[in-house]
Amino acid sequence: MNRFINEKSGFTLFEFFMSLVILAVIFGIAVPIILYVISMVRINAFKNDAYNVLEAVKIHVATTNFDTIPDEGIEISKLNIELKNNNFDGGIVKKIGTDKFEIVNLRKANYCAYGTTDNMKATDKGCGALDQTKPLSPHIYIKSVDEGLTLIATATDLESNIVGYEFSIDNSKYTTKSSSNEYTFKNIKNGTHKVKVRVTNEAGLKTSSSIVEINIDTYKNITCYEKNDLELYQSKKNIVCKYPSGKDYIYEYSIDNKNWTKIDLKNNLYKFNFTDNKTIYTRVVFKDKVISFNTINVLNIDNTLNDAYPILLDNMIPVIYDSDKKVWLKADSRLKYFDYDNKIWANAVFVRRVKDTDDALSNNRDYYLSDKAIGKEIYSKDIVAHFVWIPRFKYNIFNLSNIKKDPILIDVMFENKNTEVSDGKKVGEFITHKAFMYNDGVNGFWVSKYQTSVAETSSCYNDINSCNKDDLILYGVESNKKLTNISISNAHLNAKNMNQANNIYGMSKDVDSHVLTNLEYGAILYLTNSKYGIGNNYYLSSTTGNMTGVFDLNSTYPEMVMGNYNKDSGKSKTDNSGFESYGSVKWPDVIDYYNGITSKNRIIGDATGETNNWYGSYAKFVNGENPFFIRGGVMDNKSSIYNYSSFTGNKNELYTFRTVLTK
Repeated sequence: MNRFINEKSGFTLFEFFMSLVILAVIFGIAVPIILYVISMVRINAFKNDAYNVLEAVKIHVATTNFDTIPDEGIEISKLNIELKNNNFDGGIVKKIGTDKFEIVNLRKANYCAYGTTDNMKATDKGCGALDQTKPLSPHIYIKSVDEGLTLIATATDLESNIVGYEFSIDNSKYTTKSSSNEYTFKNIKNGTHKVKVRVTNEAGLKTSSSIVEINIDTYKNITCYEKNDLELYQSKKNIVCKYPSGKDYIYEYSIDNKNWTKIDLKNNLYKFNFTDNKTIYTRVVFKDKVISFNTINVLNIDNTLNDAYPILLDNMIPVIYDSDKKVWLKADSRLKYFDYDNKIWANAVFVRRVKDTDDALSNNRDYYLSDKAIGKEIYSKDIVAHFVWIPRFKYNIFNLSNIKKDPILIDVMFENKNTEVSDGKKVGEFITHKAFMYNDGVNGFWVSKYQTSVAETSSCYNDINSCNKDDLILYGVESNKKLTNISISNAHLNAKNMNQANNIYGMSKDVDSHVLTNLEYGAILYLTNSKYGIGNNYYLSSTTGNMTGVFDLNSTYPEMVMGNYNKDSGKSKTDNSGFESYGSVKWPDVIDYYNGITSKNRIIGDATGETNNWYGSYAKFVNGENPFFIRGGVMDNKSSIYNYSSFTGNKNELYTFRTVLTK
């Protein structure tokens, strides 16, 4: 008789779940430790980089002149020293005594180091995290009592930034820490209240202000407004403030919230004149107590463009580039989102109307147009077209002879269409660039940041032989596949149709959309070769050397532009542009016509004769058989944005184009 023994094998369900819990606990403990160890290894590696910098400085000083390190310190980039891992973002070397050195804020991305070989500190949270001093001079003031009690706080910090503000009223708990220096207490009773603020710097160090007593019943606001209610960008602004009146009141303003200057009112008003962006504080003092306070922030003055400011078209979204996250963020159009002095050109995008329901990162156009999207990422797959603003300018004529000359830094001055046109005729005189003189003149134009492409769902995307037609939907985004093998007349028709009803951009009918002209191409190059672009340097990928410039100008594909000899439509009935008379397409309204076939017949400003052979560029002028210009790209094995040649206007697998928008 066989005996069967019911032996236990494997895990019970309870044991299985307990094992999972134990593993989860171990995992929860181990992962933070592992991440911390990895972080410390990287921080220590960066600290070693800092030691290497100081060692290299010692060698440099020993073999050169000790005085090459001034008392105030010197940027490491200005020292002729060889550094390992020398792609630092910045850092200053200072002398300490006679033979020691200190590195101050050696930076690379979020890593920062500060100290000497004997005492070096490093972090991966930015240089502010190394701050060893508490915030200074925290103050709290009333801004308004109209809808509750609105307080505004100020403070300074010598080594980092103030990143947190917490407010307290009548000895209550502090509010939740916020990056905003304003806070409104709602439903506050009349009478006297005690308020204070606690501020935090980047290193987490905190300082509290003294308690300030505020009597809401007797408080009177300082109200400030912009004279004439002007908006957006100007070269100067006038802000008028109205003050409460009272016997023995003292009225003051300050630019640093420390040193105060008395002001005299006229009819209880004072006008502040701003010619640059700054913050001004103003207050009313009575019997040594601040009874009213306000802060004036002016952030949208521009003294460079001279009113040639970017004009945002319907449904166009201004963007700024976040170099840390490597994404485009929505900008606030009411503030400056450009800085041409520092080579930051204005950028704007069009986005899809509806979100992609299969992509969790996608959003719709209404969201991107709303204020709640300001400062948030514009998802790259939602962008259908990206444009860069080229402001109207005049430039100093530098070559009228078409003789080959070395490249120079072109002298450019921005202007607006309401100023008198400069019509210089001699070298050394200024001339308004003719790219801004089409029709009645414009303040500038939006040029596609990238060469034209199509959607991946388009038949043209996968079959180049399906591209030569007039009903394509054009994209202006970064793409490995450019729209090629299309005639210049069909390129014109597709560009012209970008503003048609129900277009993907949300563009209005009154927008002029066209293929980039030869003169507009020249204007881009002249701005590029000025102090506002890469200057007298060889172009690599961007007109500014950063992400805000125009891209692809020297890509593999030269660009068809609207520049034509004598309204000739091509070489023959079988090899032509498609424009009349060989074709049936009417000639564009915006195009440059040339009356000769050598560079002597160039139009000043088109970057042909004036910039002849710059950076070893290729040059071949238009003629009767090849009456259209192509620009940039690679020609005769030469890659240069200053290349120019000619073609029949017919489709070509190597030629693409880009679009321009004006209004």
